[in-house]
Amino acid sequence: MNKIDKATISRSLITFLLKSAGGLLIFLGAAYYLLIAYNNIEVDRELPQHPMLNQFRTIDRINSFRGKVVLVDFWFQSCEPCLAEMKQFPYLLEKYGDQLQIMSIGIDPPAMTKQLLQEKKAPWTFIQDDNPQWTFYSDNRRFKSYVRDLEITTYPSYLLIDPDGKIIGTPKSGALAVDIHFQGYPSIQLAGNYLWAKFWTLRRAWIPLLIVLGLWEIVKYRKRVSSHS
Repeated sequence: MNKIDKATISRSLITFLLKSAGGLLIFLGAAYYLLIAYNNIEVDRELPQHPMLNQFRTIDRINSFRGKVVLVDFWFQSCEPCLAEMKQFPYLLEKYGDQLQIMSIGIDPPAMTKQLLQEKKAPWTFIQDDNPQWTFYSDNRRFKSYVRDLEITTYPSYLLIDPDGKIIGTPKSGALAVDIHFQGYPSIQLAGNYLWAKFWTLRRAWIPLLIVLGLWEIVKYRKRVSSHS
């Protein structure tokens, strides 16, 4: 009986680990896809040039920053993936300085964005509202709206614009796209942070899945044991 029990336990454990490893590989494959995938915004489309008021009370358009690489970031406050990605922006700003401009265009009401920038309550303590290289805007208008004209329906969404004002990418990860644009590859720190953030954001799916797999293996083990009793 002991030999049978040990063998059964070993097989169940190995099966469970293999299934978990398989799930992890599927996740990593999906994560890799997210690193290189692009949103469905047309790269060669004409960009609208609507005026927007930033946190410094000056008017900007997307073409206001010619001569720089511009990352346009579409977001809203309760968007977890938006938060995870924006946490990487201070790293980019420190690394690339005035070569880079980040335009964070939110769809929240202006009062909400203003309050967020003033209070910087957790988890938004990393926000740099005093940095002219990172400007914030509210775009919840019916007319002259970038969100409506560019048909932004998923968040976060990004546009990567070259110094001549042309769209050169619509990446799933704006931070990784900036890193790849400047140095040809993503830094280990940024890629690691991005993958962990994606992994953690999907926890609602993979944690229950692992629990179900574990319970299923326990049930099969008990059936095997009872059949040998």
